[in-house]
Amino acid sequence: MWYRMDNTGTVFSLISAKRITWLFRIAATLAEPVDIAVLQEALNMTILRYPYFRVHMRWGVFWHYWDSVQGMPRVIRDSQFPCEKMKLGWKGILPFRLRATYNRVAVEFHHSVTDGTGAINFFETLICQYFSLKGVRINDWGNVLCVTDTPEPAEWEDAYKIHYNSSIPKPEKYSRAYQLPYKVLRGKEQYIITGVINLSDLQNVTREKGVSLTEYLVAVYLDALQDIYFSREKKASKPLRILVPVDGRKMYATRTMRNFFFPVLPGIDPRLGREDFDDILKEVHHFMRIEVTARYINQQLKRNIASEFSPIIRFMPLFLKKILMSLAYKRLGEYQRSGVFSNLGIITLPAEVKERITSFQFLPASTPIVKTICGAVSYNGMLYLSFCRLIKEPYVEKLFFRKLVKAGIPVKISG
Repeated sequence: MWYRMDNTGTVFSLISAKRITWLFRIAATLAEPVDIAVLQEALNMTILRYPYFRVHMRWGVFWHYWDSVQGMPRVIRDSQFPCEKMKLGWKGILPFRLRATYNRVAVEFHHSVTDGTGAINFFETLICQYFSLKGVRINDWGNVLCVTDTPEPAEWEDAYKIHYNSSIPKPEKYSRAYQLPYKVLRGKEQYIITGVINLSDLQNVTREKGVSLTEYLVAVYLDALQDIYFSREKKASKPLRILVPVDGRKMYATRTMRNFFFPVLPGIDPRLGREDFDDILKEVHHFMRIEVTARYINQQLKRNIASEFSPIIRFMPLFLKKILMSLAYKRLGEYQRSGVFSNLGIITLPAEVKERITSFQFLPASTPIVKTICGAVSYNGMLYLSFCRLIKEPYVEKLFFRKLVKAGIPVKISG
């Protein structure tokens, strides 16, 4: 089995570097120590259900492509440095790895092969199969894909290309956004902190405000960045923006497990003066309600895929694409955002498995330009908000969680 990498996957593979790994992580804490032998058996069975992840990256003349590998992935010991650089492109190196230590199981995927939705589908199947092998009888797998199911071609279709409409104009380009003015840590150093929130406490506030959970948390994030901005800058010169990935499967008829997300950038402009939280929340709410619609997401899709149809880009040698993509992404991607907030949504597992997992964690891919990012995932009535930062100063997290507590939303901090 082989298939060509979609345009978004190609971009992520070309711009990967030592500090910009483009790996994201989903981790589960079990109620008991992990049985590595059983976990390996579960992985062997699960990867057969997801053959489009049992691949390694190959170099063509003009594009990267995925090619099947015969070997099986191995469970490896977890590291104190999550999402370390992967040797993508080396023979036999799959675009994901499964880590485990004591009672924690974590999967780290490279964004070139899938997004959060594809990864969580894989991880749910793996976890359920693990407990099934441990003797837990699962009567109803619900929406979790079973290892006995047959993979369908629709699961590895290039949904970007299928839903591409050449007649739609590209979205307007953004100016540079404010970047946190702190020095990036050396080597592999990073700090991770997780805030645990009762979903009902947060939902009580969001219902009162008439906004979604994501809209509320993005507004809190922007308000925290605004505090930092005005405490350091003598003159406002750049806007504040948060990148929020949107799952395209909610708007288009596709079952793809490959990348199919779109970035939207709600923000505020300090040049217009300092804003109170309610005004920020209104701006975020209305921005998201307008931008997260098929009408505007179609423009994002056009931008993502248009280069594939450009004769110049299409037939440019791959080594030149790497140089061009790296420069273009920094200019048109990283420097347009001040932070990242990615909400993986609610993880729902069969009742027989539910109580055997105590918590989840989601870490989006971090970069030294944005410096601090936040990932959210909900499970069993709790919301897990994890900040990963490549700087020493925890200013963003402190402000963020203090604002939640001040709003009447208790937060339990976990290192």
